[in-house]
Amino acid sequence: AVARLRDKLGNAGADVVRHPHHTRGVILALIGAACQAAGLMLSKAGMGHLDPSVPRVDPLAGTLVRAVFGVAALALVILALGKRMPRERNERIKDQRTKGLTFAFMGAVFGTYLGVWLSLVAADNLPVGVAQTLMSLTPVLILPVAAFALKERISVRAVIGAVVAVAGVALLFLEPSA
Repeated sequence: AVARLRDKLGNAGADVVRHPHHTRGVILALIGAACQAAGLMLSKAGMGHLDPSVPRVDPLAGTLVRAVFGVAALALVILALGKRMPRERNERIKDQRTKGLTFAFMGAVFGTYLGVWLSLVAADNLPVGVAQTLMSLTPVLILPVAAFALKERISVRAVIGAVVAVAGVALLFLEPSA
């Protein structure tokens, strides 16, 4: 089916320049997705869903625990790599770094705090597979942002992929007709 679709679309993505570290990026993305899935399952277990003898923990408290241990792990990575990180002395680069840190802060609030907290709320209220599938709609939700805010050209393949993703999620919620 994928090959047939690729043949019908022809060279829809032929003008896309492949990044030199494309394969590495794909592998790391898959590892990241597996870590996200494992983290959600472990968080759901930590909130007391798998063992009835364990008291239930609020998703906000679960988010705090994840954040504290995430900061600790990140601190260890920074300490390990700290001597290899370049230190720029140029004022222009410092200005760019400040702007970058502002966006990183906003990303932390929306992604790391709100995203993680709401994902735990979703996992607390839904089967973990359904919650994770809904949270996997990020690429679909980012297409309008990429098109309008970042002025990126959205390919036909991206739109078709978004439609397939939404249709797949819809299948999870359809009531079986019996």
